[in-house]
Amino acid sequence: MRRLTPPTGQLGGMCINQVTRLLIGAQHVVLATTGQRTAVLAALEEAGCAQPMIMDEAVEGMPAGWLLFRGVEPTRSVQGSDEADILNALRPLADIEPRFAGGIRLEGRTWLLGHPPSIRFTGDITGDFKVKIDRESATVSLKGGYAAPGWDTEGRHSLWFAGRLRKYRLMRGTEQWRAWSAHDFGTGAAICGARTLHQTEGHKYPHLVATHNPVLIGPAPGQIFRCNVRKDVQHDTLLFFVPFAPVWALPADPVHANKKTARIFLVGSPQGVRSEQVKITGRRATRGIVAWCAVINAAGRKRLPVATEQHGAPALWREYRRAAKRLWRKMR
Repeated sequence: MRRLTPPTGQLGGMCINQVTRLLIGAQHVVLATTGQRTAVLAALEEAGCAQPMIMDEAVEGMPAGWLLFRGVEPTRSVQGSDEADILNALRPLADIEPRFAGGIRLEGRTWLLGHPPSIRFTGDITGDFKVKIDRESATVSLKGGYAAPGWDTEGRHSLWFAGRLRKYRLMRGTEQWRAWSAHDFGTGAAICGARTLHQTEGHKYPHLVATHNPVLIGPAPGQIFRCNVRKDVQHDTLLFFVPFAPVWALPADPVHANKKTARIFLVGSPQGVRSEQVKITGRRATRGIVAWCAVINAAGRKRLPVATEQHGAPALWREYRRAAKRLWRKMR
C-alpha cells in the first residue's frame, strides 16, 4: 500500500493533497496492491467509511496489480497498532486540526480578499465542539465551512477551536501589471500573459490569412499589409489584425511566384479603388503608395490569374491594375 492520496493535483475533478494518515471528515483516495484489498476494506470499515468505489487495471491509467479506493471519508478515530503496521495509515487519529480549503491563497495563511477559504476541521469533532472566529460564535454555512460575522472581511482573523488558536488573513490584491508586447509574432497583435493586445489602435480588423498569400491590399492606394508568416507554424491559415479592411490577398513575391499554382484572391467586399484619398506630398508620405503600386504591377506583369470570377472579381482586378499604373507614372 502506498500513500493515502496521489500527489497534490486533481482526480476526477476533485482537488486532493497527499497525507500520511487518514483524516476524519476529509475525503481521500487510497492506492493499494490487489493483494491488500481485503485488509484495506476492513480497515476502512473500522474507520467508519462508507463502501468506497474501487478502480482496477481495467480503468485507463491504472497500473496492473493496483487498486484505487475512491470516496474514502472516515467518521471515527481508530487506535493504531503498536507495531510498524502499514495499515496504521488507514487508522485516523482523534486529533482536531483546522483545514483551510479552496479560496485563492497568496502565501502561508493569507488569502485574497473576496476569495476566502472554506474553514473545515479534521479529527473527532463530535460532542460539544465549538468554534469562534474573532470571538464570534461560528456555525457551519450552507457551503459546509464554518463562518461567523465578519469572518471574510479584510485583515487578520483569529480562529478558536478546542482550546487552541489559529490565525489567518484576508488581503486586498494590490499588485498591478502594465500590459506590454511580451510576444509579438508580426500578426498585428501581441500576447501578454492571458491577454491578446492590439499593437496599435489602427490594427483592429481581424482577418484569416492564407499563408501562401500573405500580402493584403486595401481599396485606398497605400493600404498594404505584409503578414509575417512564421515558418515554424505549420498551418494553412493564420489570424492577423490588419489596419484596414482588405480586398485582395497576393503572394509574397509575385515576380517569382509559380504561375501555374499562384492566384490572386478576393478576400473582402468587392470595393473599387478609392483614388480620391491619394496625396503625394513627399517620399515618406508615398512609401505605402509605392509598395501598393509595386506589388499590384508585379502581379499584373506576371499575369497571375484571379482565383474566382464571382462578384466581378476579374474586372475589379483590372481596375486596380489601371489605378496602380496611373499612380506609378504620376510618382516618377
